[in-house]
Amino acid sequence: MEGFNANKKNPPVVRTTRAVPVDPKILDREIRKQRKMLDQMKEEPQRCRLLKKERENWDVGRELDATRVATRERLAICSQKAESFDKRQLELKNVVLSNEGFIKDTDIKIERAERKARDEQLACKKADEELVQVTQEYTSKLLEREHELKDIMHQMNFQNFLQDSARYYQTLKDTEWKSLAVEARKKALEDAKKQLQLEDQKGTTASTTTNVKDKTFLTQQQ
Repeated sequence: MEGFNANKKNPPVVRTTRAVPVDPKILDREIRKQRKMLDQMKEEPQRCRLLKKERENWDVGRELDATRVATRERLAICSQKAESFDKRQLELKNVVLSNEGFIKDTDIKIERAERKARDEQLACKKADEELVQVTQEYTSKLLEREHELKDIMHQMNFQNFLQDSARYYQTLKDTEWKSLAVEARKKALEDAKKQLQLEDQKGTTASTTTNVKDKTFLTQQQ
């Protein structure tokens, strides 16, 4: 076993500050093998026990070597990832440092944009309040206009009624005046007719009296 280990090349060792972890499954398996081997050693010859022991040690050594190789590979991968992470961190730091002015300008622009957005929100809120107020005033004016229109229509109806009444009264008045004029004209005609009749009667009486006087005078002359 020693000659085998001497001729075998050792894999490269990765230096690390951490202890190489041992898989608990390997330790449990090794403990079980040792116990089984101790049980068999009581019955087997010493030569066989040595050969088995050497074989088992060789198997254990191979498993340990495989574990070391896998562990080294994992450590190498972790180391590469750590280096990549550190490199990325450095790149990001350089980017931040190189773009610090741009970031400050961006922060200022963001702050201005937020302030402008707040101002616009306040302006929109004020505009909404003014719109509500104007809408209320407009509604109130519409109601007032409707009331005024109703009053105007009522007054127009009343005015039309008065005009119709005035025309009707004027018509009645004109008709009455015409009737009175006709009656007055009739009465005047009747009065004139009566006057003429009286005058005719007086004329006839005077003529008769004259004739009588003339006859009396003639009689007296004879």
